[in-house]
Amino acid sequence: MAHHVNDVTPSTENYTTPGDATLAKVLYSMGGGVRQSMSYSDLRHLRVPIPPIDEQEKVAATLNGATVAVNRALASARLAVEIAKERRAALISAAVMGKIDVGVAA
Repeated sequence: MAHHVNDVTPSTENYTTPGDATLAKVLYSMGGGVRQSMSYSDLRHLRVPIPPIDEQEKVAATLNGATVAVNRALASARLAVEIAKERRAALISAAVMGKIDVGVAA
């Protein structure tokens, strides 16, 4: 495993940058408690496992493909919601104007 920041490919950089939760775990583990400050020296000695470039590319491609699939599903769901809203509005309009019978059967 690589351990140098230059060994992270641009396509995987977004996936390898730690979020707040990960950063909190790192800070906690470095002092056994909450740290109020962290020096460059602390960061320099922090070992971060980075997979080989070819593995990074495979992981990034998989994550990118999944992201595209999720975004398509979200767009489809949003479109379905908009169509449902339009149909609801049309149904209410038709009922109000007497174009359809909305009587309730007993």
